[in-house]
Amino acid sequence: MYSNSLLTPGSVVLATAYCDPSKPKGTGKDEAVIWINNYGKGRVFNCALGHDVKALSDKPTQAWLRRGAEWAATGKVESQSGR
Repeated sequence: MYSNSLLTPGSVVLATAYCDPSKPKGTGKDEAVIWINNYGKGRVFNCALGHDVKALSDKPTQAWLRRGAEWAATGKVESQSGR
């Protein structure tokens, strides 16, 4: 987990995860793991979830990545029903 990430102004945090203080570098607070922002005329989607095959095989993580890419490409996300 990334701790104490510096988010650029205008960032919108979409998901957080608790950073257990009993773990190395644990902050004891909720840390941003998914956020969006605009950059000039572009859109930025940042997802800190999934760094290996096991994590990327997780259905909710796949949905976040798919919907984040859709938003970055189009500026909107269609309803998730049927996906």
